[in-house]
Amino acid sequence: MERLPTGQPAIRLHGRAAERAQQLGMERVAVSISHEADYAVAIAFGVRTATGRYVFPLDIEQRLDDRERRLLARMERLRALLDAGGGTPGGGEDSRD
Repeated sequence: MERLPTGQPAIRLHGRAAERAQQLGMERVAVSISHEADYAVAIAFGVRTATGRYVFPLDIEQRLDDRERRLLARMERLRALLDAGGGTPGGGEDSRD
């Protein structure tokens, strides 16, 4: 973390974090910091450009536990149902349209 001449905090990534940000197309990391007498809070998030792409780690399958594998399989079945039926997985119309 560094401070800009305006006093605004800024994040500078290095090494693996910088490489991953480049893979994801992150142009910068936005950060906000606030504090009171006894507490402090900060939030940071990556801001992507249009050219980025999501890349899973090569060993993603080995990192999943049984619960995550079951959840992923359920999500894949729901997506297949959605793609096949053209509607919501419950068979109704999507009220968000």
